[in-house]
Amino acid sequence: MIQEQSDTISSYVPYLYFGKNTHQRVNEQFIQPKVKNFFAARGINAYEPLEIEKYISDKDYKNYKTVEFDYFYTHILVNIKKELSSGKISFPVRYEIILDEQVTHKICAKTQIKYDEILLNKTPIFYFIYIDIKEILSFVRNNISPQKNSD
Repeated sequence: MIQEQSDTISSYVPYLYFGKNTHQRVNEQFIQPKVKNFFAARGINAYEPLEIEKYISDKDYKNYKTVEFDYFYTHILVNIKKELSSGKISFPVRYEIILDEQVTHKICAKTQIKYDEILLNKTPIFYFIYIDIKEILSFVRNNISPQKNSD
């Protein structure tokens, strides 16, 4: 079933929906461990997910038709700060989980996770992290027990 997600920025990003309990378990037990390993392999300690309503695709980013440049300040660099002691600029890298493999053109050598990134002066500020929908569905089928009236 395809359902409209009308409060989102992008027209190109597909969403996968599970009931509340299933969604939480998939996120905590399947997706977040993959994300943690991906960032650990890259030596990145400070990272945050982008709110799903703010997800964009490569088409939004490359065409600038959907996403204006200030999008990066208001949604990706929103937590940028200057450390007083060192004067160093820091911010958590933002990421989104993407179900469209066409968006990702790189493979992490350590985790084999497909991804792509948006750079600011050669520094990654945003990652598209691909998770195969078949893997998600397999996880749900093999690890989630049906519960009455929970989803």
